[in-house]
Amino acid sequence: MGMVEKLGEHQSGAHSLWMGADGVVVHRIVGLVSLDELRSMALWERGQWAGRARVYALIDLSACAGRVSGSLKEITSLYTGSPPRCIAMVGASFATRSLANIVIRAVRLLAGRVHDVRFFRDEAAGRAWLEERRSLHVAPPASAVCA
Repeated sequence: MGMVEKLGEHQSGAHSLWMGADGVVVHRIVGLVSLDELRSMALWERGQWAGRARVYALIDLSACAGRVSGSLKEITSLYTGSPPRCIAMVGASFATRSLANIVIRAVRLLAGRVHDVRFFRDEAAGRAWLEERRSLHVAPPASAVCA
């Protein structure tokens, strides 16, 4: 899979985020994530949501140490008000995947919002799934609308 041009970037500790020209917000998580780092990432990402009906995100967890500090309620509050999200998580170990599933379920319960989240072995598979999801959510062109 070729490199996607970066339109905007953000660094939070060892973690990198960027918006690609393809409209996918990419997170590269390295080590542990502190609550302050998560706040910084969420604040930056909020700016990327502006005017979007849906957010497509690819989260690379291959270098993640497996947890985020802070309570689930705090973590959930950081993403309150986000548009529906399609999230491809890639490279997660079994332990990280298990922990992430607990957080995903908690967010569903606490925030009352269901996001479309899937785990993939590699970035290419995650990007292919995001593209598939995007094709399902695209409005028909004006010429296809019957008057």
